This record gives sequence, C-alpha cells and structure tokens, in this order.
Amino acid sequence: MANAYKVTIKSISTDGTNLFVEVSIFDGEHTLPSIFPVFPVGTTAATIRAYVQVIANNQPTLTRDLQDLVNLSIAGA
Repeated sequence: MANAYKVTIKSISTDGTNLFVEVSIFDGEHTLPSIFPVFPVGTTAATIRAYVQVIANNQPTLTRDLQDLVNLSIAGA
C-alpha cells in the first residue's frame, strides 16, 4: 500500500536565536495535532526538509496506551 502520510510545514518564525516550525501531519485518515519542532537559527532549509521527510517516511503512530491519554482529565486527590 502506498504511503498516505502527508507532512506540511505550516509556518516558520524566529526570535533571532531559534526557528520555530509548525508542522501539520495527515496520516491518510486524520489530521493530527500540529507539532512544533525548534531548530537553531542557521539550520538549513535542507535540514528542516529532511526532518519532515523522515516523519512522512516513518509514518509514526502512537501506542494504544498513549492514545488513551488523549482527553484524559485527572482530578486532584
């Protein structure tokens, strides 16, 4: 089966020290919550592109126990 993952760089901003990248991931069925990797200023576009390509190639998934944490509310004891 073809790789349905699509990873999109939504935005890049900087504070002069770091590059803050917003990345959207579509797994073929769902658009996952954005991730926000941070790179030092001076990181090349090729390095950021390679990072995003690895995500698309690896098609990462969460284990069931981590998926079960989504929307979990915990009250104080």
